[in-house]
Amino acid sequence: EHEPEIARRTIIRAMQHIHRPMDVYGPNGAYPEGPGYWAYGTVYNVMFIDALATALGNDFGLSEHEPFMASARYYLHVHGPTSLHFNYSDNGERAEVSASMFWFARKLEQPQLLWMERRKLESFIEDEDATGPRTLPLMLAWSGRLEGIDPPQQKHYRDDGDTPIGIHRSDWNREAVYIGLKAGTPQANHGQMDIGSFVMDAEGVRWAVDLGKQDYHSIERAGLNLWDKSQDSDRWRIFRLNNRSKNTLVVDDQLQRVDGFAPITSFSDDPGSAHTVIDMTEVYDGQLAQAHRGVRLIDDEKVQVQDEVRGGADERVTVRWGMLTRAAVEIVADDRAVLQQDGRRLGVRVLSPQGAGVKLETYETADPPGEHDAPNPGTRMIGFKVHVEAGQEKTLAVLLEPGGPSEGDTEVEPLDRW
Repeated sequence: EHEPEIARRTIIRAMQHIHRPMDVYGPNGAYPEGPGYWAYGTVYNVMFIDALATALGNDFGLSEHEPFMASARYYLHVHGPTSLHFNYSDNGERAEVSASMFWFARKLEQPQLLWMERRKLESFIEDEDATGPRTLPLMLAWSGRLEGIDPPQQKHYRDDGDTPIGIHRSDWNREAVYIGLKAGTPQANHGQMDIGSFVMDAEGVRWAVDLGKQDYHSIERAGLNLWDKSQDSDRWRIFRLNNRSKNTLVVDDQLQRVDGFAPITSFSDDPGSAHTVIDMTEVYDGQLAQAHRGVRLIDDEKVQVQDEVRGGADERVTVRWGMLTRAAVEIVADDRAVLQQDGRRLGVRVLSPQGAGVKLETYETADPPGEHDAPNPGTRMIGFKVHVEAGQEKTLAVLLEPGGPSEGDTEVEPLDRW
């Protein structure tokens, strides 16, 4: 009201250009930088739209931007049953209450979008020492009914944007089985060498974990160039950011290729065999002639992780399969292990290759090698290594079984028959 002309020009310019950041939520709402950055950035976009609507009586169609509005569904699915994020890229596990989700739920008239927010809010209220995001009070302005919220109906999610992801869950309760698979490229904003990496929850425990980012200031204080994403960048010297710490493949201890891109090639939400398959070949260019990975939720009870690789034309390579965990690991046979955490058990069973040559082992992650690397106390990686001859095709399949390893046979079908 003091400078109406400046205010008018500022608001008009903002409305003309805000579509640029809103467009990156396409096509189905997944934010390419991950859930933590969704929570951080989206709330300011929502504040702008709501300010237009409340001050001027018109948001000029911004609340009809389909990818942006679909992002609420993305943020709902990217929470595991344990309320932890599927924290790919530079994101942490911990998920704070999001005021934005209350705005989306009211605007879209979809109270089920608050299923996870209600759970997080209950934990927040119970913890007297908890601190929320600075935008949390906006929840009071945007909140609606919190009683009697029905669980969401959709249990599977796919997005094929700049950072494709596939997510599957057995249910929306705390004990549900949950698997999230990351595709895309390490060159995405805040990206890591986590192509093919996954997280897994079951029985209220996060079994397959991602370390997330390391504090930016600690890296920059060490004199490393964190923001150069070229292949030989300092960024990839950081243990938490490269594929040696991820739940994916490592070939001859080499890094993933930053200029590669892994798309989703198959996705299904069919009950009993929901799955996501990605093509990681470009990400392992020069290391493997082919690399495909699939994750499958079998009968809503267990998870299968399967890789189909083909050696290059020149020489034999060693491929390491790994899964990072906070659980205690007991290897009970060459191809079987039992993980224990919080009084629960998870069986890890190698289905392929079978027989001699496959031996589960653990790898050091708590104290990484670089002086600049942050410690990761309480973590360890379980995995195995296989040799792949030049031109040879091999299938690596691992079954993750809540409750412990079973004795029954599980057929290893080719990914193209999933």
